[in-house]
Amino acid sequence: MIHKPGKPPNEASSYRPISLTPVLSKLWERIVLERLSPCLEINYVIPDHQYGFRKHHSTIEQVHRVYSTIRQCLEQKNTALLLFWTSNKRSIVYGIGTAVQN
Repeated sequence: MIHKPGKPPNEASSYRPISLTPVLSKLWERIVLERLSPCLEINYVIPDHQYGFRKHHSTIEQVHRVYSTIRQCLEQKNTALLLFWTSNKRSIVYGIGTAVQN
C-alpha cells in the first residue's frame, strides 16, 4: 500500500493499493480482445451509437451526430428531443437523439 500525501496515516482510505498485473495476463487479454472485437462488430452486438472504447469511433463523431440531428430538426421545423444520462459510479454516459414531428 502506498500512502496518499496529505491524508492521515491511521485511515484505510489514505492508502492506494498496489496492483501488478502479470505480463502474461495482459498479453492474454490483448489476444482475446483482438479475436473478440471483430465478431462483436460483424454481428452488431455493440450498438452503432456506442462510441466509447471502440476503434475508429471518437467523441468528435458523436458530437457531430448530435449536432447533425439538431440541425436537421431545425431545418425541417421539427422538435429535437435529447436525453443524456450519466452514472457517476461507473462514469458511463448514454445519450439519445431523436426527431419529434410536429
